[in-house]
Amino acid sequence: MEEKEPLEGEQQQPSAQEQPDHTYYTDLVAKAETIKAMTDWQLGALEFENLRIKWGEGPAIDDEEKKELFAKVLEAQKEFSEARKAYYEKQNERKAANLEKREGLLKRLTELVEQKKWGQFNEVASIQRKFEDIRPLPPEAEAQNAAFNTLLEEFEKHKVEHLVKLREKEEENLLGKLAILDKIKAVVEGISETTKDWDNLDKQVEDLATQWKKVGRVAKEKSDEIWDQYKSARDAFTAKKMEFNSAFKAELEKNIKAKEGIIAKAESLLEETDLAVASKEMNILHRRWRDSGPVPKEQSDELWSKFKEVFEKFDVIRDENIDVIRAAEQENYDAKVALCERAEALAEDESSINQKDLIEKLYNEWNNLGPVPKRKTKTIWKRFKKAIDTLQKSRRNHYKQLRFEQKENLQRKREITEKITSLAEAENKEEALAEVKALQQEFGEIGFVPIKFKNKAWDEYRAACDTFFNALRSSNKGGAAAGGGGTRSSAPVSENRQMQNEIFRLRKEADKINETILQYSDTKTYIKPNKSGMALRDELQAKIDKAQEDLDAKNAEIEKIKRTMEDMDKAD
Repeated sequence: MEEKEPLEGEQQQPSAQEQPDHTYYTDLVAKAETIKAMTDWQLGALEFENLRIKWGEGPAIDDEEKKELFAKVLEAQKEFSEARKAYYEKQNERKAANLEKREGLLKRLTELVEQKKWGQFNEVASIQRKFEDIRPLPPEAEAQNAAFNTLLEEFEKHKVEHLVKLREKEEENLLGKLAILDKIKAVVEGISETTKDWDNLDKQVEDLATQWKKVGRVAKEKSDEIWDQYKSARDAFTAKKMEFNSAFKAELEKNIKAKEGIIAKAESLLEETDLAVASKEMNILHRRWRDSGPVPKEQSDELWSKFKEVFEKFDVIRDENIDVIRAAEQENYDAKVALCERAEALAEDESSINQKDLIEKLYNEWNNLGPVPKRKTKTIWKRFKKAIDTLQKSRRNHYKQLRFEQKENLQRKREITEKITSLAEAENKEEALAEVKALQQEFGEIGFVPIKFKNKAWDEYRAACDTFFNALRSSNKGGAAAGGGGTRSSAPVSENRQMQNEIFRLRKEADKINETILQYSDTKTYIKPNKSGMALRDELQAKIDKAQEDLDAKNAEIEKIKRTMEDMDKAD
């Protein structure tokens, strides 16, 4: 064969025998470095085999140099082999994991078939899609495929039967809903200007609505149509109520005014300078809107459109001033942290228990502070509530101690009653009179007793006093002893007795008032500081203040009578 002449400008590549000996092998080493980076493992292995063949066909060079160069080829091939091994190991791990995932799907499909869940079309379709998409897989996946296909065939066979039954059920449901519609329409047709029993009609319609919800779904192609008929029937009932039920009409008008008021309040918030407060108020207005009750359909959309328009305007303002709002919320947060610290310090201070209206003042300060960052709201409230709860617990313990002291007071008063009763048997009743008066004085100075024993304790005490003074009058020195020297007439004695009776009456009323104050104060500690709770707390506090004024007045009357009695004793 005639040798082909090289084209102009083209260099003819030298043959292996014509290349420089050293360059031939270094080119093969470079080739090995390129091959080791390949991820086509089969092609890479073949390339290394070809490279070995070419190496064996190379020219003769220094043996040591050739060995050193070949060692680099072997190192590249080793790195390639290790990378290939790692890849296949990872693939095997992935295949094993995939096999396990498919096993979970196979288990779920088995459960559906065993439980005869023939209506779970969507779930089975999802399981099938996931099962088929899982790749790569080891050879043993074939056994899974066979089991999965068997279950799938079983499900599909029963699915057809289920669909037939479902269709029959949907037709039954349609008939049921049509029957309910006929009943609602009958109720509507029976309404006129003479209708009075609206409560009964409301109950009938609500019962029918409950039945409607219990009836299952109908065929998809009938669903919208039957729902529109139901909605029209309910709207017709509402329209008749609006026309003939004045109370219902008044309620709807009230709801309209409520929604109009909410819109007006929302519009005023557009001018609010404290945007953090305005933002919180807007959220409250949204909740009030939901709770403001229904309005006639023809006005519902119009009112909602107005409210939505205001809210969207405020959203623009809020977005434009978000940094200002966040700064204000942070300032409020810092103020609430400071209030928490103060409440915590008071909770540790025993003297704070007797501070009047302390908890109410703390709540008022809290409520007067604006909103804080939303993510911190719960945390700061829990901290404040914990401090308040500690204060409330201390107050309850305080009242518990008061009740304990009242029981002790009861015991002391009973002991005095017993002493006065025993002194009625004294031989020298004139000498015993001074001791009785001292006991009476001590009895009057003892504080409150449990309210349920108050009347009984007083009656026993009065009976003991009557026993003693009757014995004193019946004694030979009765008149003189009673008068403190025989000069006092029966009129002053009677007047003194009237004053004692008046003191008894006033103390009885004072005890009742004091018990009321304690009950109100204890009740306040259980009321939550929300909007309605604070209103109730204010109402209770007003009652406490009024009761305290009455109690002070009663105590002043008692002291006045006591001073009068002391003056009479001095005059005698």
